Order: sequence, then structure tokens, then C-alpha cells
Amino acid sequence: MLGISSVPFTPRTAWQRFLKLRSAMTQDQEYDGTFRVASTGRWLLGRGRVHERDAKGKPTVFLGINIDVTEEQGATQRTRLLLRELNHRVKNTLAMLQSLARQTLRQTSDPHEFMTAFAGRLQAISEAHGLLSDHEWGEIRLSALLAKQLAPHVRDYEKQIEIHKDEILLGPDQAVGLGLVLHELATNAAKYGSLSVSGGRVVLTARSVDEDGRRVLHMTWTEVGGPPVEEPTRRGFGSILIERSLDKVMGSSVKVEYLPAGLTAIVRLPL
Repeated sequence: MLGISSVPFTPRTAWQRFLKLRSAMTQDQEYDGTFRVASTGRWLLGRGRVHERDAKGKPTVFLGINIDVTEEQGATQRTRLLLRELNHRVKNTLAMLQSLARQTLRQTSDPHEFMTAFAGRLQAISEAHGLLSDHEWGEIRLSALLAKQLAPHVRDYEKQIEIHKDEILLGPDQAVGLGLVLHELATNAAKYGSLSVSGGRVVLTARSVDEDGRRVLHMTWTEVGGPPVEEPTRRGFGSILIERSLDKVMGSSVKVEYLPAGLTAIVRLPL
């Protein structure tokens, strides 16, 4: 007879298993049930059925087998966690998109200009989400995020984007927020700054710094070889978005400086 009494259950789970086993034995059906062995942590799938009965029809022999399904259970748990994370991210993203649409619309009454600006921001979020999805909403490389967000705004990525960086991994909040910052900086540079002329380029420096035992990204965006820069008299939504995109990450900041030689942005982002 299949032994299951050594496997620990909660009272409710044990009672449910007992009822399922009794029903299978009474109705001469196959029994199957999944349970976890406390001593090893392994998950088992138990299957069996009554093989022999006595003259009164009572079961005398129950034959069965236990199959190790630990890997399948682990995959199921990971899928559930991923779906919960995805649901959380979708809600956050929808709220962000709603705010972006509202704020973008306030900045312009031209439908075409609105669609262009909003579509670009939507694409920036989509690119970050795509990278995160490929890594099951874990961490992604900064280099991958830079390429996704900057490549659409340059004619020659290798010549126009100069990068000096450490190997840095970004979590979901950091990746989405920083992705929007990079998109706005690149869009501005392509319209008015160093990426608007053939000889202009962007120099990016990204270092991982230890601050009181915590890793922090220090990133500097410097535009070189573009038109002379003047500080705008009015802050547009793009400027506000650059400063506010990292609000979800405690301790982060973005400072933009309009130097005559080119715009400079300094990002501080706890990792």
C-alpha cells in the first residue's frame, strides 16, 4: 500500500487529501496528489489505485508510485511570481502613461506635436519593459539600456556616443526611470544639442560608487561639438520629466546644467 502518513500536512490539507484518497478507493478511480516532503523540501506527485479487494469489497492492496516533480513546481512558482510582478508593473505603467499623456497634452495644442512627443515617451518605456521582460523582470545591463534609448537618435552610434562605464545592473524601477531620462536627453540633443549636427557627440561616464556600504550609480551626460547652449527661459515638460523620472527610486537625483559648450546632466541613482 502506498505510504503517505509520514508526509506532514496542515490539518486542512491532510483532510482534503484523505477525502480525495477515500473517494478514489470507494469509486475505484485512480488517485493523484502533489505534496511536499518536509525533511528534504522536495515535491512529489503520488499516484495509485486499489489493486485488490476482499470478498466484501474493501480495499486490501493499494499500489502506487511517487514521482519527483520539484523542478515543475519550481517553474510554476516562478511563473506565478513573474505574473504578480508583471501585474504590478502594468498597473504602475498605466498610471505613468496616464500622467505622461496629461502632462504632454498640457505643453502643446498641436495634435501632431503631441503625438510625436507622446509616442516617443511611450516607445522609451516600451524599450525598457522589453529588456526587463527578456530577463524575467530581474536586472538588465546599463549598456543594453543605453543602446536601446540612444540608437534611434543618432546616425552613427559608435562615433556619436562615447561611453566610459563600469559593468552596472539595473532593477525594474531604475531601468524604466533612467530609460525615460535618457530618452528626453537624447531627444533634446537631437533637436537642439550636439546630436543635431554631424560632428556632435555625447560623452557618457557611468561609475558604480560605494557610499556607506551601498552601491550608487554616478552618471554624467556631456554634449560635445554642438551649437552654443543657452539656458531656456521657461522649463518645458521634457525638463521636468528628466528631473522627476527617478522619483520612485529613493535618494536619486538628476541635475541639468546648461553650459555654453554643451548641456550636461548629472545622475545619481542608488542601485
